[in-house]
Amino acid sequence: MKKLMLALMIGLAFSVSSFATEHEMTHEGVISTVDANAKTVKVKTDKEELTIHMTDNSHITVGEEKKTFGDVKVGDKVTCKIILDAMDGKYICLGLNIKGSGKK
Repeated sequence: MKKLMLALMIGLAFSVSSFATEHEMTHEGVISTVDANAKTVKVKTDKEELTIHMTDNSHITVGEEKKTFGDVKVGDKVTCKIILDAMDGKYICLGLNIKGSGKK
């Protein structure tokens, strides 16, 4: 009986993880908000404004140079590679490339 329960639990775990598949997307826009406490940025695109959650695995760059979350500023023009976490509906940043400042 224990083996059957273990097999069912493993099968359920695999089905849930495959159901929660994430879809990778790329968006270009301008940083409109930086929230250091929540570790999020808002990116205003031509069509919408996205709240994007940064993680320790988010890669932030200017060209090829690595940067940190502290380097991200309101007005920065960015390209952001994100995934939509199907479990909680949040956009998670995989990579954020800062192309320049939108401020003059």
